[in-house]
Amino acid sequence: MKTTKKFLLILLAVTLMFTVLPVVGLAAGADDPAACQVDGESMSFNQALAKAADGFATIVLQQDVTMSSLSFTGTGYYGGAGVIELNGKTLTITGGMSIGDNVSYLYFYGPGTVKMGSFTATGQQAHGLYFARGVNATVIGNVSAPNIPNNVGITLIQASGTGTNVTVNGNVSIGGNGFGVHAVWTKDEASITVKGSVSNSCAKFGYGVYAEGGKIAVGGNVMASGVQTYATRAENGGIVLVGGSVTQSGNDGIAVWSYSNATIHVDGNVAKSGGGGDGVLATYVGSVFVKGNVTTDVLSMGVRCSQGFVEVGGNVNAGLVAIQSTGSVIWVKGTISGTVYFVPAPQKFLISRSPSDDPKYTYMYKHAIDSSKVYEQLKNSKTAKIDLSKASVTIADAVWTGKQIKPTKFTYNGKAYSISANATSVKYGKNKDIGKGTITLTGKGDFTGTKTITFKIVPKKSSVSKIAVAKKQMKVTWKKVTAAQKITKYEVRYRVKGAAKWKTKAYAASASSATIKSLTKGKVYQVQVRSYKSVSGKKFYSAWSATKVSGKIK
Repeated sequence: MKTTKKFLLILLAVTLMFTVLPVVGLAAGADDPAACQVDGESMSFNQALAKAADGFATIVLQQDVTMSSLSFTGTGYYGGAGVIELNGKTLTITGGMSIGDNVSYLYFYGPGTVKMGSFTATGQQAHGLYFARGVNATVIGNVSAPNIPNNVGITLIQASGTGTNVTVNGNVSIGGNGFGVHAVWTKDEASITVKGSVSNSCAKFGYGVYAEGGKIAVGGNVMASGVQTYATRAENGGIVLVGGSVTQSGNDGIAVWSYSNATIHVDGNVAKSGGGGDGVLATYVGSVFVKGNVTTDVLSMGVRCSQGFVEVGGNVNAGLVAIQSTGSVIWVKGTISGTVYFVPAPQKFLISRSPSDDPKYTYMYKHAIDSSKVYEQLKNSKTAKIDLSKASVTIADAVWTGKQIKPTKFTYNGKAYSISANATSVKYGKNKDIGKGTITLTGKGDFTGTKTITFKIVPKKSSVSKIAVAKKQMKVTWKKVTAAQKITKYEVRYRVKGAAKWKTKAYAASASSATIKSLTKGKVYQVQVRSYKSVSGKKFYSAWSATKVSGKIK
């Protein structure tokens, strides 16, 4: 009997070892039959992905999903396609995600959170990551497409929409022989931060980073090579920050291109080689700031500017044309090596001196300086650790429950952050009574330092239960809050329906109704109620109740 049981256990282990799961790797939560919905039908995340692989599916998460890996390859006649609507939930892929052959697209729509170890595009029809509608996404490792096939286009990582924020802790890289290949692309008000470097070595036409609106911050270098490739480009008010250097090699390419009220900052050097094109190009009130040098070969221009602003902290060294300026402001703090062209000629005095000295270009210079302030904010918030001890951090008011209150989120710079995800240590105060609550956080990830944050604990909201009208008066009755809250008073406010100003009267904590007199005959009144508790001379107010409307005053 013992031998038989041992044999069965070994057989089961071997069977599990050689079982191949379709579409995704081993997962915790991905096989839950209520994990998501497709066309109103509940199913597991694995089942939903299989539907998407076979044609198309809109997958709506119903709970947080955690899985070890995700490999999406199309099986349908027209290829796989899908939209994952996060629905406020979190999708965690602890290992890597990859997209293989026969895939049309796989999009992530917010609000919600995506976390993954790495991403690789490997298919013959290469497709990357697309985040929109308020997704917060983090890739712990690298994002890559190592071998784009001939004439295939791809945007490796793209973000669009207000509130969409993507962080890649590693590098972003593209290789192969593609056409129309882009590494990093933002639209609207989206933001992408790459803490490593970005490289695009496609065959023809593509961007290293492209901020078509939104913000892109790269901690390392940006490189693009190939015919008509552009290492960095920004337009429509977009902002690009590069912590390292920018290089472009290949015919008719551009290293740094700012267009239409956009701004690009490069902390290192800019280099352009391979014949034809520009080291720096700024057009239509585009602004470029380069802290280092701009260097180009004999067939490329150093700085070309048309109705734009360029500031170079170092030297401009060009094999032929160093500067070509049309109606622009160019400030080179170092030396200029190469020919300089001006249209019209009187602009020559703008070279190698502060552009603010000439009032004719006040607007353009002001735009550039304003953009520089935005750059500093972006740099501080996206590439540097935020010291909690010095930062303005807040926690929203909490409503009394009678139990210890433990906040789960804090707000910095207008954005909410999870306490559990951004703090290594959390200490709560008593946080039970109405008044002031406290929490002490020690930061991790993008945060450092320790800070004690105070927040308000306020009474529960009451409600107006009845309004009885009489001659030039009305009796307002409200629902009392629990005695355990130990409030100090109630306040009732009222106004003629549609009027701008309210009148407010206070009543004892023991009261549950009040008669308000001297009202206008024939008028209808709006009424709200709230309570407050005085603690050490400070009042802590509940929220106002929903508005109740009276009948006509007699």
